[in-house]
Amino acid sequence: MFRSAACRLLLVAISPLSCAAAEPPLHLARLQALPLPSMRAESPTPARSPDPTRAYAIDAVSFYFDGLRVVAVGLDGAIAQGELGRQRLQAALDAGEVRFDGRRDAASGELRARVWIDGRPLAEVLR
Repeated sequence: MFRSAACRLLLVAISPLSCAAAEPPLHLARLQALPLPSMRAESPTPARSPDPTRAYAIDAVSFYFDGLRVVAVGLDGAIAQGELGRQRLQAALDAGEVRFDGRRDAASGELRARVWIDGRPLAEVLR
């Protein structure tokens, strides 16, 4: 009558709730003997690892790129502050190819650099 173990299990769960059960309830031993549905070897949506070359915004003026913290210089008030600024920076970084040049600060270890998105300065992209 039922084709899958899930349907049989559902019947066992709801049979005490029904007023007139057509079939006798299944016993625990019979329920344990039911075959379990098999899973496919490969997942239909494989887990993705983070892209190592994607830029991840930290705040409105800095981001991580390939494990390196980069602080964008030369923005001069072209950006919003706080969470909105971080979201705008992330959208700009995702918009195209990120290139930068600058110098690494010996004290903090971060890179202070001019940043370009698809050849346009980051400040221009953020306006």
